Amino acid sequence: TLDTFQDDKIMENAKAMFTPWENALHDLKDLPRVVDIRNCGIIGAIEFEAHNDEGDAERYAREVFEELFERGIMARYTGCTIALSPPLILDQSHIDQLFTTIREVVTDLL
Repeated sequence: TLDTFQDDKIMENAKAMFTPWENALHDLKDLPRVVDIRNCGIIGAIEFEAHNDEGDAERYAREVFEELFERGIMARYTGCTIALSPPLILDQSHIDQLFTTIREVVTDLL
């Protein structure tokens, strides 16, 4: 495993994808119901606000999670937050596909 990481320059790739990942993630801040976006490296989170009642944000996050899964995107949800942790071998096309799909899902579910 360590040889593969070194030979395939997997950590170097993750480091190179940090800025494109961060930019694409934080570009979602204009979406309705998004109240916080955060990341640490290429791990990210999108937090949603409640509309009607306290549990509303959690239900919305689950709906986003389920629709992302239906569209081939693996994410996690916890409470009112969608968490993203892509494989370290991602490239710009993966970032583009992921965040285009997230934008579509969040917009479609309004």
